Amino acid sequence: QSSVTELKHIFHTGSHNTPQTFTFDSRPETVKAKDGLTSAEKGTLLHLIMSQVDLTADITMSYLKDLSAELEAKEYIDSGVVGQISLEGVLSFYQSSLGQRLIAAQPDQRYRELPFIVALDSHSVNPDLPKGEKSILVQGIIDCLWREEDGWVLVDYKSDHIRPHQTNLLMERYSGQIALYRYAVEQILKEPVKESYFYLTSTGMMVKVESV
Repeated sequence: QSSVTELKHIFHTGSHNTPQTFTFDSRPETVKAKDGLTSAEKGTLLHLIMSQVDLTADITMSYLKDLSAELEAKEYIDSGVVGQISLEGVLSFYQSSLGQRLIAAQPDQRYRELPFIVALDSHSVNPDLPKGEKSILVQGIIDCLWREEDGWVLVDYKSDHIRPHQTNLLMERYSGQIALYRYAVEQILKEPVKESYFYLTSTGMMVKVESV
């Protein structure tokens, strides 16, 4: 068994040094207060807030601040940690054309923080192994997914600080990961992923990922 974050490097680099035993990674359920959050902790906090937004609400900055206060009251996050991130990136997503498409989707056909497990032929990880000889179970969490008339739309949030002219860095880091997400959706739901995107919460930039 493996997590997507472990396999994405193998898929991107072509490394065949694959361990036989894997550990699962998971997002922490709470974000604890301290002097300064790490980049990973800021990403976790942003993912949490993005997933808790009420899609029937009038999503404004005032709403997001109220939501943050509610998450603090329910002890999902410690008091004061939201001040260490920018909520503008959250607001920008839900006010964007892509965010509006998510909101317009049928409620029973849109998902946020969707866990999955899918079997992957080990040959795709290590070409030295014959096809069909062994399967690897891959576990991951899809940030945002919804269905439109002609297929599924997949969005993966990233908190990396990347400028518009540096999108190649985004692809170098995460193209293997989002390819695995697409594969998982299409294998499990038996329908195509018609579009996939990275959304950069730090800048509000949307990057479309072209199918390979």
